Amino acid sequence: MFGLRRGEIPAAGRRCFLLTKTGGRRKVVCKRKRTAKALWRHMPQYGRNKETIMRHELLAPAGSLEAGYAALHYGADAVYLGLTKFSARAGAENFTPEELDEFTAYAHTLGRKVFVALNTVLTEAEARELPEIFAVLRRTRVDALIVQDLGVFYLAKKMLPGVELHASTQMAVHNAEGAKFLQRLGFKRVVLARELSLREIQAVAEAAPDLDLEVFVHGALCYSYSGQCLFSALEYGKSANRGRCVYPCRAEFAVEEENDNRGAREDRHSLAGNSDKERTGQRGETEGYGADGTDWHDLAGGCGGLRSHLFSMKDLALEEAVLKIPALSLKIEGRKKSPLYVAAVTNYYRHILDGRKKDLKEAEDIRQIFSRPWCRFHFNGKDKNVVDAHFVGHRGLLIGKVERVGRNRLGFKTSHAVARYDGVQIDAAGDEKPFGFGVKALFVNGKPAIEAAAGQYVELELPEEHPYLAAGAPVYLASSSAVKGKYAYQKPKPGAYRNRAELAVRVEIGADEVRAVCCGADGCAGTAEHIADDCAGTAERIADGSAGTNAERFAGVAAVMRGDFPPAKDTAKVEAAVREAFAKTGGTAFTVAALDIANSEARFVPVSVLNELRRGLLDKAAAAAKMAEEEAAVQMAESRQAVKTGGVEAVNECENIEPDAGGNCLATCATERLVKKLRLFRIGLETAETDWQACDMAETWFVLPQICRNTGRLAAVVQSLYDAGARKFVAENYYAFEMLRQYEGVQIGAGSFIYVMNHYATAALRDIGAAWATLALESPAENMAETAAKALVPTVQAVFAYPPLFTSAVCIRPSACKDCSRGVKRYRLKKDGRAFTAVSRDCQVQVFDTRPYEREAVPGIWAVIDERD
Repeated sequence: MFGLRRGEIPAAGRRCFLLTKTGGRRKVVCKRKRTAKALWRHMPQYGRNKETIMRHELLAPAGSLEAGYAALHYGADAVYLGLTKFSARAGAENFTPEELDEFTAYAHTLGRKVFVALNTVLTEAEARELPEIFAVLRRTRVDALIVQDLGVFYLAKKMLPGVELHASTQMAVHNAEGAKFLQRLGFKRVVLARELSLREIQAVAEAAPDLDLEVFVHGALCYSYSGQCLFSALEYGKSANRGRCVYPCRAEFAVEEENDNRGAREDRHSLAGNSDKERTGQRGETEGYGADGTDWHDLAGGCGGLRSHLFSMKDLALEEAVLKIPALSLKIEGRKKSPLYVAAVTNYYRHILDGRKKDLKEAEDIRQIFSRPWCRFHFNGKDKNVVDAHFVGHRGLLIGKVERVGRNRLGFKTSHAVARYDGVQIDAAGDEKPFGFGVKALFVNGKPAIEAAAGQYVELELPEEHPYLAAGAPVYLASSSAVKGKYAYQKPKPGAYRNRAELAVRVEIGADEVRAVCCGADGCAGTAEHIADDCAGTAERIADGSAGTNAERFAGVAAVMRGDFPPAKDTAKVEAAVREAFAKTGGTAFTVAALDIANSEARFVPVSVLNELRRGLLDKAAAAAKMAEEEAAVQMAESRQAVKTGGVEAVNECENIEPDAGGNCLATCATERLVKKLRLFRIGLETAETDWQACDMAETWFVLPQICRNTGRLAAVVQSLYDAGARKFVAENYYAFEMLRQYEGVQIGAGSFIYVMNHYATAALRDIGAAWATLALESPAENMAETAAKALVPTVQAVFAYPPLFTSAVCIRPSACKDCSRGVKRYRLKKDGRAFTAVSRDCQVQVFDTRPYEREAVPGIWAVIDERD
């Protein structure tokens, strides 16, 4: 953990803060002359230990080795990255095992940390590759693993005991209950949802003071809560939860409002439930929207007609507001961005955290390198101005507006220097993206120039083919040669750094043999004849990353050279020769950190024999490490236990759909005889006793919402249900497990948004106490069948449903918050010939396909028909 303890003095000028017991903070600007004792007086006492002066960890992205080096050079305390497999940013270059090894070794020499994001949902076949991946993570000594899949978590907890486990933002942790549950599960850190306000972040920090929190502070935003988006998966077969998102939220949609009067009834199914304190608007009424003169282009910030990029988010940029955040880690998004972008953004926030005032030129550099319009999202409370409905993609730095357009020239007054070979972009009406071109020639005062300074009127030569460009259109600097040369960074020579296991070796020289033995922390107990000559006994220690030092893990590995070794004339020279021989570990994965030499008989050993002895020892150590990995894989294979799903027979068809007026449904799944019957009832913050009076409490499963920003109100609803006899609930998010754990006799099913795609996830759910698990909607049929056959809890498959494709905290309504009725409004959307419905309810928007999700039931799995309004 980054911070300063008693007796330590921070670097001069470093901005620190004190974490209080209640999650508050107190700034301390650390100066060189201030003593540790003086700093200690600033620190209030609580709990068992004195308080720690904490400083923020700046966590930067690296989609490539070069981007990683740029992040380190410009001040990242830690870097997160992905491997070429199973990364949520599959489109990034990502790291090979060799690059990861080199990068972690280099980062650790600088005192920095490296986190690996393995934050996708894995199929059964992919999960079988985890032992090999975990072996890479052990060898490369990564500091933490970021995960989404409960199956990955389950295995990593067993196979990577020395590596911190971080809960990815894909797990959609958005309240204190979710954070506390994952902490109890074994996560060291939780990455909070981007949608949270500062007040909500503070509430989580207060509720879980011993949990490390990580908060995004800069970068791209998804329209949907991370991990709650099914649009790309169900509409295009490219799952965001598997790193293959096609970004449908950046697409253009046609839109119109549906006029219905269902709001009064449906408000009780509210899923978001933001605290009233977080709302900036009040209850009101906006009857006749669209008929009172309000234009459609006002919807979601303006779209210029009936078509709009309704869901295309601006970029998050908290800038100096990061200093208010009571979380350990401040995270920059951007694993698909260039090294130049990573360098500029990391540099910008490093300076802010170190106490420098915001540098407008550095901010301009970032906008020029890559930028959509910036916003602070909901950090300061509900904000509607977070969507860029006009254009998508990179815009650049705004440097002026078009004043004149000639046949082949465009003129404007520039607010920033622009030079030949720079790139500019101009918003062209009617085009989805700005029109961009490279500056081949520019003119100042009518004369050719190399560069135009800020404040000058400049004319740029236009390409022969260009769209109509209107006067007043914004002009952006999208690429600058000057900025490209500004962010140089240091990097080591290729192959200069490598992670090596440190060995403690004892060399024993006798008259007829020379033996080299890897020792433990307590040395090599006993004589040579008591030490085994093989490495089989060390495999378990090597596989256990928590066994302590590498000396402990490899203790007992030995190599022997036999021969006739004569008396030595000079034992000091013999010892020097031994040390020189064992220093030559070359390109191996080992280094001899400690060497003890025993030559009680004063014997001479040729250098050739010593070199062969060293090679033999290192080969044995490598073999022991490989054996450990193979044994880990065998243990993993042996742990696969097929558990029958309660004797459920194969489901051939489902029938008897009986939806009631409240949108609930009775799903009856039949074969030759009835095998399972599940009644689902979705609850929300406004659910009242009159809503569930007709329910059979013994048979109804009450589904808690995916997103709940006001758990106090929902907890009251759950308490009322429990008091009325409800004992069956469904969790669509991890907070629900925490909320329900206080009740005796409760059964909890895991809903589809828990994302079960391998049977290791069912093992984790078994340990949690789940009654059953819903298989992920995007799981292939063959994979579903394999998961069900090996599952450690009964499995459920949805065969008919209307799952939300987007679940978002971004309002789609055109009205201001203060004028919002807070009822339900629906909008009809069209894209690529497909029709969708957007439902706006209580500060939350969900988008549904008008066609149901349907698939054939997989034999051996309980099938559920789930209708959602």
